[in-house]
Amino acid sequence: FDRNYAPAFKYQQGAWQLRLLGRLALFYKGSEIIRRISALFSSLQGKGVEIFVISSTSGGTGAGLFREMPALLKQTPNLPNNHNIFGFLLNYDIVKHFNTKDQTSAIRSEKNAASLLSELDVITLKKPNLQFHIYNPANVNQPYVLNLRDTYRWLFIQSLSNEDGSKLDKVEDYYELAALILKNAYFISNNNIPGTSWSGIENSIG
Repeated sequence: FDRNYAPAFKYQQGAWQLRLLGRLALFYKGSEIIRRISALFSSLQGKGVEIFVISSTSGGTGAGLFREMPALLKQTPNLPNNHNIFGFLLNYDIVKHFNTKDQTSAIRSEKNAASLLSELDVITLKKPNLQFHIYNPANVNQPYVLNLRDTYRWLFIQSLSNEDGSKLDKVEDYYELAALILKNAYFISNNNIPGTSWSGIENSIG
């Protein structure tokens, strides 16, 4: 949002855990986001790229935009032909574990997670033909058309507890998890789905 249009909006606090504000920001600033990402793609000079969209299910900005990001990336000029888009979500129980003081935030986290995961479930399984337009200042008669059928090649959702009862309850655990994600993505990119257990962490590949 532009300060001139939303002077009361506190940018340093994100979207206040309101997914609607995050999504509205995409409509308002979508063309600028596309322009900036396009410049990054252009610097690759046609080389293949692995794209990771990382968010929690709890906030307003990340959880508000996570569903639309693959569609936006697919519409971005200069996207290399050889690309993969991976989604990585930290579930709300992780946020609750590390943020024990703010009960209001914890309640919003659960509600945001329920909404986002429900939408992802519908879009991933039923693949409805849903589209929306983002204003294109370079050509007002040809807006960017985002099709929500353009989804993630692979979507990983991590909760605080694994199926074996172990917990990722220390910050250091997430450094190890990041390495696991990169390793999984490498194998998936090469069409070689690996096993799902490394370094004592077990996760399912979705």
